[in-house]
Amino acid sequence: MSFDSPEWLLLIALYGLLGWQFPNLKLWRPMRLICGAMVILSLMDPRLRLKKEGVDLFVLADRSESARDWSESRLDEWEAILESSKGEGDRLRFIDFAAEARLRSQKEAGDVLDERERSRVGLALRQVLLSRSEERPTKALLLSDGYSTDDALALEGPLLEGGVVVDYRLAPHSSRLDLRVSDIRMPMRVRANESFLVDAKVEGNFDGEVMYQVFRDGNLLASGKEQIKGGSLDLRFADRISRASATAYTVSISAEGDEIAGNNMKTKWVQVEGGQRVMLLSNFREDPLGQALRAAGFDVEILNTFSNLNVGSLSGISVLILNNIPANRLPSEFMKAVDFFVRNQGGGLMMVGGRYSFGSGGYYGSAIQDLIPVSMELKEEHKKLAVAMSIVVDRSGSMSAGVPGMAGMTKMDLANAGAAQATALLGELDAISYLAVDTNPHLMVPLTEVGPNRESIIMRIRRVASMGGGIYVYEGLKAGWEQLQRSQHGQRHLVLFSDSRDTEEPGEYEKLIEEMVANKTTISVIAMGDPGDVHADLLRDIAERGKGRIFFNSNPEDLPALFSQETVAVARSAFIEDPIATVPTAGWLEVAQQQLNWLNLVEGYNLSYLQQGATMALASNDEYKAPLVAYWQKGIGRAAAVTFPLAGDKAVVSLAWPEYGDFCQTLTRWLAGDRQVEGVSYESRIEGDRLSLDLYYGDQWEERFNRNGPQVWLSEGDDVLEAVWERIEPGRYRLSRDLRVNSPIRAAIQLGDRAIPMGPFFVGTDEEWQREAQKIRDIRLLSKKTGGKELANLTDVWEHPPSFQFVSLRNWALLALFVAFVLDVAITRTGGTRVLWRKPER
Repeated sequence: MSFDSPEWLLLIALYGLLGWQFPNLKLWRPMRLICGAMVILSLMDPRLRLKKEGVDLFVLADRSESARDWSESRLDEWEAILESSKGEGDRLRFIDFAAEARLRSQKEAGDVLDERERSRVGLALRQVLLSRSEERPTKALLLSDGYSTDDALALEGPLLEGGVVVDYRLAPHSSRLDLRVSDIRMPMRVRANESFLVDAKVEGNFDGEVMYQVFRDGNLLASGKEQIKGGSLDLRFADRISRASATAYTVSISAEGDEIAGNNMKTKWVQVEGGQRVMLLSNFREDPLGQALRAAGFDVEILNTFSNLNVGSLSGISVLILNNIPANRLPSEFMKAVDFFVRNQGGGLMMVGGRYSFGSGGYYGSAIQDLIPVSMELKEEHKKLAVAMSIVVDRSGSMSAGVPGMAGMTKMDLANAGAAQATALLGELDAISYLAVDTNPHLMVPLTEVGPNRESIIMRIRRVASMGGGIYVYEGLKAGWEQLQRSQHGQRHLVLFSDSRDTEEPGEYEKLIEEMVANKTTISVIAMGDPGDVHADLLRDIAERGKGRIFFNSNPEDLPALFSQETVAVARSAFIEDPIATVPTAGWLEVAQQQLNWLNLVEGYNLSYLQQGATMALASNDEYKAPLVAYWQKGIGRAAAVTFPLAGDKAVVSLAWPEYGDFCQTLTRWLAGDRQVEGVSYESRIEGDRLSLDLYYGDQWEERFNRNGPQVWLSEGDDVLEAVWERIEPGRYRLSRDLRVNSPIRAAIQLGDRAIPMGPFFVGTDEEWQREAQKIRDIRLLSKKTGGKELANLTDVWEHPPSFQFVSLRNWALLALFVAFVLDVAITRTGGTRVLWRKPER
């Protein structure tokens, strides 16, 4: 027994002194002596040392791609050995880890991790620390190849503090022949037109001839053959980028005899910094808007092809302009990135009118919709023509597949949701039919006027299920056309939804589509898959012959939005073709110091409505009083809408307008804003899959940051979140964050109404396949420091030094005090003391 506070033993002297000085207290009575002893004992907090029985063992099973071949076939056997060899009082728990770590029971299936392109040993050990019981000894058994993609050694302190012992068994060193791109060394940031060196290091366990290719943003930059000697080869080349942007460099190798292909490619990004730049995405080869901005001194990049656009395309630009570009021609990844560019990075966005812009261009329901200061959906009372729409949907076997991240939902459910949303957007006088196609068409909803039947149509659509087989596209188109032939509506349109990897039996579709187009019927295609899929060209040809649009989409979650975009583009949008007079407003004075000499009329415009909170500078002088020029602040960025054409056959009057150039450059300059931030800089670096970001600032920011610190926003995939800084010292903040695989992350440091845009930062799948010997050494060192070891025999894991715990007896002392006190009161009240102390008679 020991005492936590033995100094309270001095109270015995005080107790004796009180009894001697105040005899009337009668402290020498038995019960009062016991009470005094229990008070002193409870203050001393006596503790009894007891041996702990049993140990909690956490088995950390590496389920990543690089360890899969070694571990998957052995785990069941290992778990059975550990279960049968554990002693009385021992407890066994399992943690599967890769990019994430998940605690499971032995009865659960182990194959539940979605992302396997990481080996986060450190994350698994953190899970042990969170799940362990402080009352019991804890051990961790690591079953892995040892090539951790995070810093496991950083857990040394918490593991020692928690008394967690780490044993391990590692996969035997691979004897397979392997060459890999181990690193690409180059600066993370350079200036425009600045030369820099790209140094790719190739390593391996055999020598031979290596073929290499170097790509810049997907375009081949260099290729050739080199001889690797002594297991190492450096590929060096210089490059220079003329414009501010974010550029991805990819190095790929191949060699005869190389048995591991997962590490043969590596990608890194460089951010090219420069002056303010305007990116103009245009439907016109010689866009007069771009020429006017260049004449005003802007650095303008005009693009007429858009398939290579990605999140990095927005780096280094201050304003993005969309001139009469339909939404289906822009990559979905790029469209989603625009929102963060405007709201968080302080960029500017302008959409210019035309037949393929705003609602007519399919932007309703897109990621850009909420950024534009005008609404894109036509009001019911403004529709001129009713529409008959036939939706033909693939219900083959592939449509029964589940959707990751959406429990219980299948691709078919999302296609139904899209068709239901299209029905909800149609007008009262519009009509719709719905056909589900496998090897035969199945009429689920015959052509029905929406009006009073809207809810019943939606209910019937949502009940359609996938029934297997493939999609016979000719039969689907034919059945949809038969429904539309029953209609007398002013517009007839067919939407075909099909899998671009599984579209069969096209038959004589050319002749069928020719007949449909001749009868004023258009066809659009929503393709599940990618533009490079085996049947993508067939679906693209159907849309082209049908005078419609085609959407390629590999994310089922986007299906409802695509159906909405297509429905609004056909049924609920309008491009007014007639010349319309204009009415200026005072709103322009918020952009410029003086009013423009506005043009008197426009030759056409996209009918839309001013969003709440937006400002209108020019309106149409017709029954709609619609905005022709509108703008607003969005986040810390700005967006504008010019709903009349600034190029093309409907812009003759606009191009002859003397103020054309002044208008374009003034609005663009307002959108660009002032992005200069003095006295602040940042430094970024990536180690493994972890991003570290340091912000440095001068004394002029100290007082302001003491009141309101800088905000840092991160955009990764579809997620946008505010990260938390750590203040390292005066003048310096730091942020550290793990990066997802193959998911570029962009960042913005917000300082009031201005921002410092950064990124994208990127980690590829190659990190999982890197065979760095230092990672193995870190695992061995961590185990040794915690008292663990490498196990040849798994049953040895149950061996552990005796562990003891101290159990406090204070509560028992307090209970005895209570009992003694009650007895003393009872004896005093009943006079029992006289009986107890009375001398016996002779």
